[in-house]
Amino acid sequence: MFFSLDPNAFRHPKRCSLTNGTEVYLNGSHHLGLDCSCAAPFAADPDISGAAIMASFFFMAWFSVALAIIPTAHGLVSSWRRSYGPYKFFKFVADILQLRSQREELPEQPKNTPPLVSRQSTRSTFSQDLSKLSPVFPPRDSTTPTTEDEPAAVTFCRKLMYPVCDIQIITGLAMLITGVATFPKISFYYEQFVVNYWWLTLNSLWVSRIDYTTASPMYNGLRYDLRRLTILASVVLSCTFQGLVAARENNDWDPVSSGRCYVSSYLGGADYGQNLFWLAGTALYGVVLLATLTPWSRSWLYSHVTGRLEPGLTAMTDWVMDTWMAVTAYRRSARESQHSWVMRASTTVALTAKAIGCSIVWVSWWLLVQFLSIWSSGNGSFVIELIVYCVFAGFLTWWLIFLRVQNKMLVQGSQDHWTFASTLALAVVGFAIFFAADVWKEVRDERLERARKRVEDDEAPPDDLKLPQREAPGMQQFVVE
Repeated sequence: MFFSLDPNAFRHPKRCSLTNGTEVYLNGSHHLGLDCSCAAPFAADPDISGAAIMASFFFMAWFSVALAIIPTAHGLVSSWRRSYGPYKFFKFVADILQLRSQREELPEQPKNTPPLVSRQSTRSTFSQDLSKLSPVFPPRDSTTPTTEDEPAAVTFCRKLMYPVCDIQIITGLAMLITGVATFPKISFYYEQFVVNYWWLTLNSLWVSRIDYTTASPMYNGLRYDLRRLTILASVVLSCTFQGLVAARENNDWDPVSSGRCYVSSYLGGADYGQNLFWLAGTALYGVVLLATLTPWSRSWLYSHVTGRLEPGLTAMTDWVMDTWMAVTAYRRSARESQHSWVMRASTTVALTAKAIGCSIVWVSWWLLVQFLSIWSSGNGSFVIELIVYCVFAGFLTWWLIFLRVQNKMLVQGSQDHWTFASTLALAVVGFAIFFAADVWKEVRDERLERARKRVEDDEAPPDDLKLPQREAPGMQQFVVE
């Protein structure tokens, strides 16, 4: 028995007041911190909350994060090395936060002079022109903007992220199909597992910065259209399921009805407003995907929306800098000494107020771009996105473990019973390992081939030193008149 109206029924009763005014007592203990959010048992479903299944989703999610961290760290180092001159640190910060590019700041080099950075792009590794894609993870079969001197580990992570994200897309879609197919019989407790498993898979796609909405021709073709359709189907199913979950948990929550509650401590999915907030972001992401299913629509979206974000941020940065420089220029100008004290003060205040106003607009616009890229879709600062998505992955991992631990007293049956779904979960991890081995061999073979060609080019004599070849015996040269 889990709850009773009689406090004498338990050795350590815990008093709870329900929303309808009824008072019940839970079967508590001095070492188990129960709350009053749920007092009704529900049947176990090891196909959803099994230990092997949870471990598989956790492994793939954090494996994706690890694959994203290595190229990101390389990009940070590359951006720092490209920063130069005075205020090097501030230029580096502005570059990685997507405030401005260092491309226009590089001094012009005389002809026949090696560039400042050998075999490197003159722009930040992560803030290149959007028409060339997010260079964190270009198409797997693309060699641009990957450089020859890029570490093998970085190239390995770039290429491996594509099959790993494909696995995540498929597993997330499969979990949603399970949730929708079992609705409305599925309990509130397992609804949370389905929704948060899917968020773990989508987080892997976002942390990789693989942008299937880009207008680049490198992302055209059947292989990428198939992925767009699969992601769109997953997003549509997720919006449907999340909407059903939010409505059910808000309208039908009952702490003493089996399957209609779970112990949550009001930290996660039971919050109706939080559910609607993320549901709206998911729906907007689906609209963006729908608008990029054809090459024409992708080009239109880039020309009118996404292609204007980074130039707009750079232009606003220059605008703010000009306003502050105007304040400094006035203070140093000869006109200031000719003005009265009141005129100098009023002019300085007016220029400073204008600079502060421009700065507020600039910061607000930058924050809006970062928010939209994290909440729904877009290309924000790679540093901020990586940090936020790592926090998301950490919270989702903690929340699922918290649900399982806090509700173990209410689950009837074993959640660790080995099922066919548990075997498939391990197979998913096995696929990732096999893909990793194949990608590493591919990266190694490419590097060996480039090294062989480099040696052949170094050993080959120049064209002007090559000796004329003699004709083979018996061969004659015919001239047709």
